[in-house]
Amino acid sequence: MLEKRFKLACINDEEFNGYISLIYLDKVKEPLIKNIQGIDLILADKGYKWLQITPLNANYSLTTMFDNNDNIIEWYFDITKENGVTDQGMAYWDDLLLDLAVLPSGDIFLLDEDELYQALNNGDISTEEFDLACKEAKILERIISTKKLTCLCNKWLKYMENIDLYI
Repeated sequence: MLEKRFKLACINDEEFNGYISLIYLDKVKEPLIKNIQGIDLILADKGYKWLQITPLNANYSLTTMFDNNDNIIEWYFDITKENGVTDQGMAYWDDLLLDLAVLPSGDIFLLDEDELYQALNNGDISTEEFDLACKEAKILERIISTKKLTCLCNKWLKYMENIDLYI
C-alpha cells in the first residue's frame, strides 16, 4: 500500500462491543493476489476497502475485503487469544496463528494449521492456547453463514463510510 486512509470507531451497545476500522486503499504498488486452494483472489488494489471488525469479547478478528465496486472478495478470520485496546486507543489482537478464509461462494478454508502445530511444538504457544485456537476455528466453521456475514459487513461498511474522521 502506497497511500491509504483509515477510519476507526469504538462501538459499545447491545449489539456489538469492540472496534471497527475501515481502510481505503488509495494507491498500491501492485495488486495483492493470493491463491487459496487454486483460486487467485485480488485482495488489495487501488480503490479496494478492508473492513476490520474486532469484538472485545470474542476470540477472533474479522477482515472483509471489498473490491472497488464494494463486492466482497473474502472474509478472513484471525483466531485470537484475546482482543484489546492499546493505551493510544487502537484495537489489537493477540494472534493464535490459525485463520479461516471464507469466500462468497460459501467455501471455508482453514489456514496456517501447520504454523499452529509448529508453534506448539516449539513452545511458542501453550497447549491451552492451541486448544483455544482449534475450538474457536470449529465454532466459526459451524456458525458461518455467508448471507449473515454479507448483511453484517455491508451494514458496518455503510456505517463507517458515514463517519468523517480519518486517522
